[in-house]
Amino acid sequence: MIEHLIKKVDILSVFAPCKDLLDKRFGDILKQYSDNTEISKNTIAILGVPQDLGVIRNGGRPGAALGPEAIRKALYKLTVHGLSKQLDHIDIIDIGDIDCEGETLESIREKHYAVAREILESGAKLIVIGGGHDCAYPDAKALNSVSESISVINVDPHLDIRDLIEGKAHSGSPFREIQTALSPAFLHEFGIQEFSVSTHHVEYAQQCSIGISWYSDLRYRNSINQDFLEIMLLGKRSSNNVFVSFDTDSISSAYAPGVSAPGAIGFTSDEIIGMSYLAASNNATVIDFVEMNPQYDQDGRTAKIIALCIAMAIKGWLE
Repeated sequence: MIEHLIKKVDILSVFAPCKDLLDKRFGDILKQYSDNTEISKNTIAILGVPQDLGVIRNGGRPGAALGPEAIRKALYKLTVHGLSKQLDHIDIIDIGDIDCEGETLESIREKHYAVAREILESGAKLIVIGGGHDCAYPDAKALNSVSESISVINVDPHLDIRDLIEGKAHSGSPFREIQTALSPAFLHEFGIQEFSVSTHHVEYAQQCSIGISWYSDLRYRNSINQDFLEIMLLGKRSSNNVFVSFDTDSISSAYAPGVSAPGAIGFTSDEIIGMSYLAASNNATVIDFVEMNPQYDQDGRTAKIIALCIAMAIKGWLE
């Protein structure tokens, strides 16, 4: 049972119900997890991981620990017109947050893995809100534990295949961990920027048959969502169990300033929202959104983008 590993959402801190009962919002339809909540194949679960210990360990700027709360505030305000015809047989459940207070990164990741695994064992779809990108490893590990094989797609300007630091994981190492510990059937890095990676790491990726879609090539072809769809379909051919990880750093800082490592170039808000829909509509099992940093956001823009990504992922699963 996962109750002792999580903190339930304080609904009043993230959502003020609309006075117009006909004006339904996500905050009205999302069910809050409780001890007797049933999770099944008809569930879409949302799980927060409010920690940035791996970002700090990797030398990044702190603040991603505040991401889940900021994203929920934006998500809960969204109207549900885009979902309203498809909600009869699906429960969207906010599980709450992994209890990270006073914990090490290692203990948090064990909790994260245990909760994610229990959710996935029930046949549910899972959205994880980080938190640092080190969240990706327990997400993949949990999916791998309930699957014969997995496919993994990382949407990111960075490869995140760095070595561990003194034997410890961090926000720059999850896809090296996934490659070495889980041996996925398919691992692809989408949107990698040539001035944001080292030659050494590119060579490592090539040696391990990790696919790379370069941002410059994607932008030149000007068909980013179509290219992403093709990678999704390749992943599905390798395994029916697909995990897609969206690093908010992959969005241009002109659209998304509230991230751990802002970039001068990157995907537009429309592109990342479209990719989120495509990931779910092509039956990804787990989707995470990481590295959103409210301390550097402006007018909540970045949180609103990720909230729309989550809404469109849910829509994709429902259709």
